[in-house]
Amino acid sequence: MVANLQMKKHVLLIAAITVSFANLCYAKTKTFTWQNDLCEFEGQYNPQQYSEKQLQDTVQMMQLSHTSLLNSRSYAFKPEDIAKIKPKEIDQEYKNTRTQLNNLHPIPLKVFQTFKQNLLNALDQEYRHNYLTAAAFSQPEKLLISDYGQQCYAIAKSLNTRNSNTLLQNAKNSLDKENKHQLKLGNDPDFLAKRAQDFDAKLKSKNAVQYAQIQLIRDWSNCANPHQAQDEQLEQIFRNTVFIQTKEVYCDEP
Repeated sequence: MVANLQMKKHVLLIAAITVSFANLCYAKTKTFTWQNDLCEFEGQYNPQQYSEKQLQDTVQMMQLSHTSLLNSRSYAFKPEDIAKIKPKEIDQEYKNTRTQLNNLHPIPLKVFQTFKQNLLNALDQEYRHNYLTAAAFSQPEKLLISDYGQQCYAIAKSLNTRNSNTLLQNAKNSLDKENKHQLKLGNDPDFLAKRAQDFDAKLKSKNAVQYAQIQLIRDWSNCANPHQAQDEQLEQIFRNTVFIQTKEVYCDEP
């Protein structure tokens, strides 16, 4: 009887210690909320592993990966907009954005440290692409480089012709090629025909040379555009690895 009573006391003591330990662990967790394009989430995390600042910086990096890193004007759609392009503004935005990225300190997991470096590399590529696009309006010879492949180099050569009639024909050929591609993708043939007709009219206007340059620079810019691959698994890694538990607070309809 005494032995049984001692055994029960021992079991109750272990249970009490277990409950107390569980409550202590739970008390040490903190709540963090964040958003992506569609949803708001809430997660419980261990502040001894990660700081709130690290979580905030990680979320900010993931959000940056879904948008252009640089927004300064680098392209003109109309001749009167060419003068609004300021390469120095692109330079300054690039420097500011790189400083901002370097000051972000994500959670200390290799996948997110690598992600930060990839984001910095993507910024460098976007800056060079945007700067060259902007510079081409006043110095088209800057595009005569082989870095972006033979197709892009061929477009740059067609932009740098010294004969204005050849330049206009090159621009017309560029748009025709683009329209044929869009037609194969299933775009409205009437819209594309109207687009070609409008462009022919522009090539007969007083700003014909500028319109030709705009078309060819756009063609080069699309060819050389550094397409940043999105890592859709990062969000899942963030939710499932960093947090003890997470839940969706609210989601918009997709």
